[in-house]
Amino acid sequence: MSDVPPKPRSANRRPGAKQAPGAAQAPVGADARRLKPQPTRSLLTSAPTSQVTNPPDQRPALQQLCPNCALCCNGALFRDVELQPADDPARLAALGLPVKTLRHLQRFPQPCVALDGCRCRIYAERPTYCRQFDCALLKSVQAGQVSVEHALRHIRKARRLLARALALLRELGDTDETRPLRQRCLRTLRRHESAASQPAAAALADLTLAWHDLNRELAAFFHPGTM
Repeated sequence: MSDVPPKPRSANRRPGAKQAPGAAQAPVGADARRLKPQPTRSLLTSAPTSQVTNPPDQRPALQQLCPNCALCCNGALFRDVELQPADDPARLAALGLPVKTLRHLQRFPQPCVALDGCRCRIYAERPTYCRQFDCALLKSVQAGQVSVEHALRHIRKARRLLARALALLRELGDTDETRPLRQRCLRTLRRHESAASQPAAAALADLTLAWHDLNRELAAFFHPGTM
């Protein structure tokens, strides 16, 4: 028997050493992705402010864009929405939608009366077309072609242009906000075609430009064919 004492075991395994049977193994592949890292907290000091960062928003694009947009519901894109065979007109009417029959098709006008800011008051029971419609900008984000931040910039720009057009409509005497934007703009421009006063003529020119710029933005990023 050798008189040389055995070497003490190291507390830490050598790189590449096999793990003892029964010991916990680090997850790999899909198992590793399913694990959620637990936050660590110091009992003595807090992390410096410079080291604290906000995690990126991981919500689906629909949840990040639509509550800030509503352009498909507020009359900027569409004048009305046609009901589909799966829709229940009586139920939608009971929810407050003014369903009407026009050219043998049942539809309700835009801006939608169920729209509250950028939120739908009847979202859980919204019509089929509302459920199925995705604007071009949302599709681009979902396909990875456009970032959420870039899409939000286009939404803010379009809403600024819309607000400008609506303000000019009110300045020119059109306060009927139950009508879609296109109808209001055309009606106002026709009514003031021969505007004699300089202020009215200037407001009409501004309205024409604001509406044109909005339509270009909508056609380029939200709904091709808007112009």
